[in-house]
Amino acid sequence: MNTIRQLLILSVIAAAVSSATAYAAPEKESPSNKKPASTATAVATDSSLKAERDGETVKLTWTLPKGEWRAVNITRNTSANPRNRVGVKSVKLEVTSYTDKVPDANAHYWYWLKLTAKDGQITNIGPVQAK
Repeated sequence: MNTIRQLLILSVIAAAVSSATAYAAPEKESPSNKKPASTATAVATDSSLKAERDGETVKLTWTLPKGEWRAVNITRNTSANPRNRVGVKSVKLEVTSYTDKVPDANAHYWYWLKLTAKDGQITNIGPVQAK
């Protein structure tokens, strides 16, 4: 199962980097004292995240997948690796764009939306590189 999940993650990253549009892949939220579930999940194609860079700012726009969401959090990293990504902003459910001021104008940034459903399931949309 771990190999399947890694292949799925790599294919999502490759697609996101090549098209600058990322799609959602749901995962189960787990308590902080347990490891995340290692099951492969399907990619939802009814949501997208785009990032357009203009110097020190990045304009993010998105469409949320259908679902009953309770939270939307924007995260970023200086690589497409989701580990060590930093929380940028929590936004209301009706918000569909956000402009981020990047900490380093010379660095590259990748963004995700971390969606939390009412049942606790986490869906990550991304990564998408700010270009």
